[in-house]
Amino acid sequence: MNYILSKKVYILVIFILFSGAVLRIYHIRGDAPVADISRSGVFYVDEGTYSHNAVNKILYGTWFLKYDYNPISNVPLYSFSQYLCLNVFGVSLASVRMTSVIYIILALFLLWFLIKITDPLVALVALILGASNYFFIIYNRLALIENQLILFLIIESLILYQYTRRKTIGWLIVLVVMFWIGYFIKPTVLFFMPMVFLSIFYTAYSQKKILLHLYIYFLISSVLLLLVYFLWVVPHFEDWHYFEGRNIHQYINESFLIFLMNYARYFTNLKLFQFMPLTYSLFLLYLTYLIYELINKKRLMFIDWFFACWAVVAFLFLGFFKYSPPRHSIILIPAILVLCSSFIIRTYRGELNFKDKNIYILTIPTLFLIICQIFFGIYRIHVYDQYFLSCYLPFLGIAVLIVYVFLYKQWLHHKRAALILLVSILLLNGYQVTNYHATMQYSYDHAIKDIARLIDEEPSQKEEHILLGDIAPLVSIELQTRALSIIFKGDTELERIISHCPNYLVLQDNDELKRLSKMLPTYFDRVELLSRYQIFNNYLNDDDTYFYRIDNDYIARRLWVKNE
Repeated sequence: MNYILSKKVYILVIFILFSGAVLRIYHIRGDAPVADISRSGVFYVDEGTYSHNAVNKILYGTWFLKYDYNPISNVPLYSFSQYLCLNVFGVSLASVRMTSVIYIILALFLLWFLIKITDPLVALVALILGASNYFFIIYNRLALIENQLILFLIIESLILYQYTRRKTIGWLIVLVVMFWIGYFIKPTVLFFMPMVFLSIFYTAYSQKKILLHLYIYFLISSVLLLLVYFLWVVPHFEDWHYFEGRNIHQYINESFLIFLMNYARYFTNLKLFQFMPLTYSLFLLYLTYLIYELINKKRLMFIDWFFACWAVVAFLFLGFFKYSPPRHSIILIPAILVLCSSFIIRTYRGELNFKDKNIYILTIPTLFLIICQIFFGIYRIHVYDQYFLSCYLPFLGIAVLIVYVFLYKQWLHHKRAALILLVSILLLNGYQVTNYHATMQYSYDHAIKDIARLIDEEPSQKEEHILLGDIAPLVSIELQTRALSIIFKGDTELERIISHCPNYLVLQDNDELKRLSKMLPTYFDRVELLSRYQIFNNYLNDDDTYFYRIDNDYIARRLWVKNE
């Protein structure tokens, strides 16, 4: 059902989107909150690595560097979009991160547009929660592919909604084509494939039409898969093969026991809960309620059915992998926001059909996960000396259940209960975001300026400085110089270093120096430490970032003697 909305609603939506953009852009050059973020390669490493080809194209006129790690072979759409944004805003750290902000603001608008078709009030609450959610904000401020993936998944959801309404083969074809375009953003989009299958069955077709649409789906997918392979994978096979092979080795569970253990770890120690205990508790409670409704053969509203399926499929997908850092859980955020909002609004309207004897049963899964979070929080405090707010936030989840189960059923009117829940979430979001911005640091920004100063003071015969290291690509963006990444540890790494002859080494992980020295002692046994910086220090990692000068004159003499 389409609702006709007033101009005031659209003005309010624009204001919320503007506020969400401000919360993400403000201090955009500042550090990420290292205490609340996983190392996982995301902190400066991935930001620079996946922007590498776009920067090379702007500064040097070429997408690819010979022997280098070229992520454009695996995520071309992200590289192209970064290239466009860097052309508009200039080559800088702020420009690289601005792409993520643009993706998410568009995604929030499209999410509101999708939900308001069936329930404008749920759409508005979901928009408010998405604009102010702390976990969402801290990752939206980083140049991560997951942010573009969220935008694509919302676009795909809009197409899928049109398909379920119109039930035509034309919309099915558009859906499949868009799905395989999404593969060029990030292969994680594969988790969305079951959503297409479920949507075909949700439309309540006859068995004959279900089989026909499934046949068309697999036929078009097969054709597109072949086109992707021969037109893109084959020409860039070396880079593509390394990337996919590395991911399979790193991500896929090696045994059934590890598979089960990973699921247990993932569900009971989900970092999402630490940042949004109120939002996540309501989401879990409502998801349990919807499953209960389905068991009793109740037909759900589209947004409830769709985002409940989204959550379940994403849980199963993410729990399958042995490597699943918090940033991967970003794909759960749309489902969490929508289902939490739907729960609050349906509570406000008194639409939830909780029976006295069943409400306590339905709270058991949520209560169990909250208790697990509390134990993990206490464990972090005593083992890792991790004293920050997210250790204590799970206790608020207990308060949520107490408020809802007891006060809603006995003392409070359902409208008051819903308002208490919503206001509590917004107050917590506001505290987290305000505290983050109030304690903002610029350690990375200061390190870049110091590195630039040291390079300027260094006497060098080289016309161009070349940086080597895990965070070299991102450091080089601000310095406007060439970088070589050591993320790519393939057979060509030796040739890459020798052919490009870098004269500086910048490492977030200083253990890499031992590996490099063992591989090429001629090059790395005479490096000179110029400075060290505390860019990434938290309860798990207290190593500094190191900046070295490589003695090229010494190397040249060694190579000359060897050749003689």
